[in-house]
Amino acid sequence: MTMQDFEFEIGKQYRNRRGIYTVISINQPKMLVSYEDGTTAELTIEQQANIVRNMLNEDWARQTQEQAELLKAAKARPTRVPKTDSKAKSSATTKSQTPKPEKEPKPQRENIATRRQVLASEVPPLHRTLLANDPNDQLFRADEIRIFSQFRGYGNQNAPIWFLGMEEQSEFGTLELKHRLAMEIYEERFADLQACYRLEKIPVSYHFATPEHKIMAFMGVRFNGEGIYPSAEKLEEYFAASFGTTAGNVLIADLLPLPVGNEWLYSNIRISDNSMLQYHLRDRKLYTQMFLPERISLFQDMYESLKAKNEAPRYIFCYGGRKHWTHYRKIFPLSYVEVTLEMRKGGPDSTLMLGRDNDSGTWVILTGTFSDSRGDVTNHLCDQLAQRLEQL
Repeated sequence: MTMQDFEFEIGKQYRNRRGIYTVISINQPKMLVSYEDGTTAELTIEQQANIVRNMLNEDWARQTQEQAELLKAAKARPTRVPKTDSKAKSSATTKSQTPKPEKEPKPQRENIATRRQVLASEVPPLHRTLLANDPNDQLFRADEIRIFSQFRGYGNQNAPIWFLGMEEQSEFGTLELKHRLAMEIYEERFADLQACYRLEKIPVSYHFATPEHKIMAFMGVRFNGEGIYPSAEKLEEYFAASFGTTAGNVLIADLLPLPVGNEWLYSNIRISDNSMLQYHLRDRKLYTQMFLPERISLFQDMYESLKAKNEAPRYIFCYGGRKHWTHYRKIFPLSYVEVTLEMRKGGPDSTLMLGRDNDSGTWVILTGTFSDSRGDVTNHLCDQLAQRLEQL
């Protein structure tokens, strides 16, 4: 259960610091409740949100403790495979088996593009929809927002190189959400970045890529084990062939689920069937409080699952402002050391944090922003970092 899924129900009992209460009526932004001693009270939407947050924090703490105990038990008791007697197996009589009943087919999920009666191929690029100002552009259902909260990122989940940022950048707000809901590829947990480029009519080319994607492409080649500084031709070839594809060598993800701009773009969003979710989405701070804990858990589980199968990534680059590094360290609670590298030849230095998971061999690198021209992480710095890690 997450905050975006939760709704109070009339007649049901809940608990806050004052005690157990029963919901009498809900007329948002207020909810009338009755306590066990017979007194009644009106709870504001802010009080309701705090109650739900406390309930979920208790659940997350309990689940985290249970997972830690399971991992500890699994390490203490390695599984042993008993030897089989091949002769006895070959001489054994074959027992008749009762045929298993056929599984009922899973119900087909309603296609979002069909429901909106719009095909992805008919959706114009976002920069051509700026004049659209339909009031329905602000209206969503909770299950539509859930598609974004469950989305992991672009590329290959089993890739040896991960890039984890804080938030994807966009200045289009709810227009962008509507646009993406019409694109079926976002219904999956992982999307092919090149397919998104093509749907947006953006050239799949290193030359036209964003500064962040250019740095990622450079690292996708430089950290692939060949130990060479990639040429412009090599970068263009790599970008066009496999960068960000679901079969490529990188995963590009963000800790928070919605694309955002410098200003908060969802202040007027309407959620038709979940007032609690609407309340949190309209304020950036409340939105972060709602989604950040569950997204941290999501990426923790994703990494630990791959690690348990000996398929953990080789490098994880967590990038952005230093203020975000605390969140990344919650996902990867390792011992980190500071490393200072030159951003440009003869230029200023940049400080990184390096952590290593000795169980999986994964390097976690906390960095600044990505841009060869104005960011903290440049091609020159990446090459120095690769040389240093290759020596360890």
